[in-house]
Amino acid sequence: MDHGISGFVVDGEVDAIEAIRRLGELDRRMVRAQFDKRFTARRMAEEYVQHYLTLVRTHARLMPHSDERRDQVRIDSYDEPPAVA
Repeated sequence: MDHGISGFVVDGEVDAIEAIRRLGELDRRMVRAQFDKRFTARRMAEEYVQHYLTLVRTHARLMPHSDERRDQVRIDSYDEPPAVA
């Protein structure tokens, strides 16, 4: 949330009621731009891939170092999310 751009940060119920009255002050294009910046399907998918890669790498470091287990978690060649068309 970007105060005054995509919404209003408030401290309580009285401020929230006042913020509702001020919604017309927000530029709808700016609200949409902030949404697209944070919540597009592509952006969220890329974030999930990065989180999963972090989890797999962490798990791989904690696993016993047998060749069989190492092959199951090999991700060294995958550093970037795949391109989405």
